[in-house]
Amino acid sequence: MGKKRKNKGGGGDEDARKRRFGGGDVEGARVVLNYDEDCGRGNNKPVTSGPMDAEFGQRVAFPGLDNVDRGVDSIDNGPPLSVEDYLRTVKTEASSRPSFVVAKDKAVRPVVPPGRGVLRSYEQHQAEDDGIPHGRQIKKTTRRPVAPVEIDGNWAVLFLEQFSRTKEDISRGLARVETLNEVELPQTFSKWRQFVLSPENAPHLSLLKRLDHALVVKLIGYCHKWVSSKMAPELAQWIYSLLVLLPDTVIGDDVSTLRELAKKCIQVKQNPHWPLNPVTAYTLDMVITIVARYYKQLDLLQGDPYN
Repeated sequence: MGKKRKNKGGGGDEDARKRRFGGGDVEGARVVLNYDEDCGRGNNKPVTSGPMDAEFGQRVAFPGLDNVDRGVDSIDNGPPLSVEDYLRTVKTEASSRPSFVVAKDKAVRPVVPPGRGVLRSYEQHQAEDDGIPHGRQIKKTTRRPVAPVEIDGNWAVLFLEQFSRTKEDISRGLARVETLNEVELPQTFSKWRQFVLSPENAPHLSLLKRLDHALVVKLIGYCHKWVSSKMAPELAQWIYSLLVLLPDTVIGDDVSTLRELAKKCIQVKQNPHWPLNPVTAYTLDMVITIVARYYKQLDLLQGDPYN
């Protein structure tokens, strides 16, 4: 998955696309991020990345979701293989939601102390955000063991192939996109939740470029708290984007954070409080598959994960 694909120019690009998508549907292939074309590679103009989102006025992180005539209802028939179908469904649901919602009054939490450059465990971040005074002993709760879950092996293998390609495409896009500095990033757990759930803060490339590795891991830890059987489509988009931003190799603390997120998804999948809607069901399977297979936490899966 770390190998780079070389473009030989001319008809070779189109032939490669046909082979990649199992046929001659070149237009369908364009739904995968083709930054060489979208960014105007080869000219001397300043490069951003991706087309402009007419609704939000920002460069999209996943261009092409509206350009392919595919029914989003296909997700109702089971977990879709295509990441693009999933993101298109999420975007459709998000666009149908009101832009502004009235939130209940909550106590203001203290600002997280500076130190984003240092990787700390999620428990440390959470303790700071919850306003626990420094030096006070934090009572640890006993976590219930999570039973392994069954995910269709054939679907998982094909999904991870597309996930790997998406990571490569996003990496190329981030290298060319301009940073969106005018958006102020939150500093607390509660403010980040409001930010992520706001349709105005969709994870565009220019916004994702501002997230360093420590902040990405921190937000994945936050998502562990936000996962439920009624997940908002905005949250689903952010979870996927954060997982795409992670490197292929992560340290032990990061693996622990990923495992906690996957375990929460397993708990929700096995014991949902409400019937799971299609986007939530797919998001749960997506997270479990990425953590268990891509990051080799195979004990989270039931039976032989390769069958």
